[in-house]
Amino acid sequence: MKLNVVKVLFLAAAIIPLGLVRASDSFKISTYNVRNFSAIEGIPSDIRPIDGATNPTALNQVLSDINSDIMAFQEIINGPLFESIIKEKFTKHQLIMSECGGTADQKVAIAFNQSKFELINSVEDWRVSLSTRCNYGLRPALVVILKNKKSKKQLAVIAVHLKAGSGQRNRNTRREQHEVLSVVIKELNEKSIKDVIILGDFNTTSYFEQTPGAAQFEDFLKDNDLRNTSSSISCTSYWQGDQHDGNMAPSHLDHILHNGNLKFVNARVGAHCSRVSCQPTPEADLGDSFIGVSDHCPVQVEFKYAR
Repeated sequence: MKLNVVKVLFLAAAIIPLGLVRASDSFKISTYNVRNFSAIEGIPSDIRPIDGATNPTALNQVLSDINSDIMAFQEIINGPLFESIIKEKFTKHQLIMSECGGTADQKVAIAFNQSKFELINSVEDWRVSLSTRCNYGLRPALVVILKNKKSKKQLAVIAVHLKAGSGQRNRNTRREQHEVLSVVIKELNEKSIKDVIILGDFNTTSYFEQTPGAAQFEDFLKDNDLRNTSSSISCTSYWQGDQHDGNMAPSHLDHILHNGNLKFVNARVGAHCSRVSCQPTPEADLGDSFIGVSDHCPVQVEFKYAR
């Protein structure tokens, strides 16, 4: 029995494009703290690296894995060098970087795929740094407004790197930063921007424990109707821990938070966090991504637009 050619084409149009449309309606967004990025091994630099020069092979592998339509980065000290790496690696992306980085000059940045998104505006918000001086105090937030070229919907992306450390003093400082971010979210919503994503290193020490710091972070989420889309991830970084058992300990410092109408699809973590399944691990076994690049791991979330 022969099928009518028109019927075959109709069936193909009804079935195949559906998946394609769904795929194109989604996008991936990620965050990665590159640990005091100052120099690349084998390349002369005027900036003396705090934690040693970055291993180029390991960094390239992590960047290949993190490949997202929108990428946020933290702890960039050598801005021109980092920009040259991103431009070479991701030819369709535009990188926007903060001018200031606090006392440690740890700048934040956002790169986005220009074939999917159009830049509407970008602002370096000093209020989050709790300072009025460029390289003094904490890091500013970087607020980027993008428009999806297909859906025509606007999206606000806020890259942050909040105060580090445990203890009440540091928690109080992060609470002040949470309060500022709450104002930023409200301002964006008042401009009819329906979707806001805040991502980066929130320094949520003891995130999985019943601590004042964990409760404070949860209050921030609740007060701003934020969904922690990366909450299912078991860890995002490693540190020396307090067990003194020869293992590095996993922790969860990095998050991707969302307020708005976007639909969550999935979340994952890369590099050494994925490789050792977020288990306590000797430093040597964490591999080059830990030793040669960063104690943090890239976190990636996929969203799709609501129909």
